[in-house]
Amino acid sequence: MDRVSQLQDVLDKTVQDFASALLELQHGAPPVMVDASIPVTFVPDDIVQTQTASTAAILDKAITNMTTSINHSSLLIDSLPGVHLNEAQQMDRLRELDRESKDADADLEAAVAETMAMMRKLQEGIEEVAVERR
Repeated sequence: MDRVSQLQDVLDKTVQDFASALLELQHGAPPVMVDASIPVTFVPDDIVQTQTASTAAILDKAITNMTTSINHSSLLIDSLPGVHLNEAQQMDRLRELDRESKDADADLEAAVAETMAMMRKLQEGIEEVAVERR
């Protein structure tokens, strides 16, 4: 897998981790008093304490996952070829790669032509042997 695809996978995982944490927090976080004069009375204190501990665990897990993903992203970005080159150097590198690609393409075409010539000679030889055996 190429670096850009790996980077996309890491970014996708980061977004997925963030969305999962938000979903877990929505469903597991204790109610919060918006106004101190309006107490939250419909949830017993022991459940609020349990949910608060659960929320802390969710946040710790999310922070760990996202930090790991961001560090991995940074490593992948730093390992991209040419990332530390200026624009002129990148253009030079692209021209060099294009020239190498054209040279490799010419080599491939020559090898194909040579193979086709050998196949014609081989076919001619097979036909000669077939004619001689008749």
